[in-house]
Amino acid sequence: MRRFLPTVVGALVLIVVAGLWLQINVFAQPRLKDVSGNWAAEHITALVEKGVLNGYPDNTFRPNKAITRAEFAKIMVKAFTVPSASDQPFRDMNKHWAAVDVAALCKAQLIKGYEDGSFRPDRPITRAEVVAIIIRTLKLEDASQAVDNTSDSVFADLPNDHWASSYVEAANRLDILPPYFKGRFRPTEEATRAEIAAMVNETLRLQVAKGVIDFIDSDQYQLSVKTEQNTLRDYSLPPTTTIYRNVGIVDAKQLRKNDDVYVVADRFGTPIFLKANGLITQDDVVTKVSNVTKGLLTPEQLKAAIRGDWTSVAEGFQVTLYNQLLDFGATPMEADSIMQKDWSSLQGLARERLTKALGASLNLSDELVIAVMDQDWVTARELAQSQALQSLLSRLLLG
Repeated sequence: MRRFLPTVVGALVLIVVAGLWLQINVFAQPRLKDVSGNWAAEHITALVEKGVLNGYPDNTFRPNKAITRAEFAKIMVKAFTVPSASDQPFRDMNKHWAAVDVAALCKAQLIKGYEDGSFRPDRPITRAEVVAIIIRTLKLEDASQAVDNTSDSVFADLPNDHWASSYVEAANRLDILPPYFKGRFRPTEEATRAEIAAMVNETLRLQVAKGVIDFIDSDQYQLSVKTEQNTLRDYSLPPTTTIYRNVGIVDAKQLRKNDDVYVVADRFGTPIFLKANGLITQDDVVTKVSNVTKGLLTPEQLKAAIRGDWTSVAEGFQVTLYNQLLDFGATPMEADSIMQKDWSSLQGLARERLTKALGASLNLSDELVIAVMDQDWVTARELAQSQALQSLLSRLLLG
């Protein structure tokens, strides 16, 4: 016993010393000396601990420094575990240090290059580019672009026709943008390391679920999803939830049991976006055809056409036509004259000009446009049945 006692004591001493050494070294790990007090300190620390971001050799993070397209590609691959890819589609990436990461994001269709086939990896990435890649990573590109953007943007410097408008609006709804972006987004401004840390970490906090609808009570806006992990998750759908089913934005009443579903919720579990795919319904068809005609034929008018109720189609079409005439350059007086067939009040070329404009834009024949302008609904019905709806349905079937 005495012979083994020193050995045991020695082992215990070694264990204690080793433990103290580990503790000393853990607590002695250098901290990033320029992060404390920064508005994004929480996000930076979280991503550094996860190994998504790194500091510099001098123990700084440099939160206000711009980040390159290549650096952001590497961050996204680490943060969201994007599968690797072997093919390199960009001519300037073959020997670059981030070649593997850029190839992975390209294969996942999360990034795009330039028209000349380059990626320009060392170019600073902009705020708009960052947000677009994040929304694509969340698989919300189609849903965000389908949202009606007729209302004014929440950002004064980001008009609805900007290429990144729908991405930024989606990111704003998901509440992943830095707080000081409110009011002005500055889409072309170079994104900083702090801003990217905040947006990536807030995105990682979102709750994402994929599965099938196990139960739906659209009247109460209640939904139960059987996830891919074979667990049930219950959701309450607030009126602000964007629901995208098959071909476009729909109401919760169009969701069906057994629909494949993809939910992106905030950190508290409240759905912000919901995408569903299932059996094609009449609502799906009329929604897509209405989108093809750019709203010339509303879903209600198309449903009436399917029923053969051409009187309802004609009555509603007159209001739509009036608005279209204004959109295509007619003055209110010209539009009123056309609707009343008061051709004498029109200038000589006005009718021909508007006929050509409407026909070319909507892919309709001059005869059909003139019949509608004349309010000759019998002729318009015949032409529409043989021409307009067939054309629209063909475009629908061909995608």
